[in-house]
Amino acid sequence: MPNLKVKKGNDTLTFGLTDNLRDVGEKRLPIVISGKTYYARLGGDKTALVVQRTSNSAKSYVQTNPVLFNTWRWGKVPYDIRGTEKMFVYLPKGKYRATVHGGYDKTNEFTIAASQDIEVNVSTTGRDDYLTDTVFNINGWRDTVSLTRHQFTITIERIGE
Repeated sequence: MPNLKVKKGNDTLTFGLTDNLRDVGEKRLPIVISGKTYYARLGGDKTALVVQRTSNSAKSYVQTNPVLFNTWRWGKVPYDIRGTEKMFVYLPKGKYRATVHGGYDKTNEFTIAASQDIEVNVSTTGRDDYLTDTVFNINGWRDTVSLTRHQFTITIERIGE
């Protein structure tokens, strides 16, 4: 993927670009290179490259990393899970850690080679009025957690490129 390079004094600053609109989010700066459109992500974190937005005069800065990913969280009490709960989560290319919290934590790290929607499934199988088995599948990582009446949560966080 090409980069946007800006010379400032004796320094050369590098800003990553992507050709995938979903990777950058809603605030972006299109840049055409050899007839192909790439996108730089705009954000509030100050960098050396400022873009003035004229609609409200607020400053946006070109971010060094073009990928925007906010940690994804989902949770329910097992008795509120009906059938199979199916969700889709968009993950830009990179490394991720999924953590499942029930009676204890289970963690799995995985790499997404190309940006994509992954599927997350959760279902329960009742054992008795107090103990429930919660079955989950996160991008092929399938396991079971035994729970009492505690909330079951899933967190997916980005941990690297």
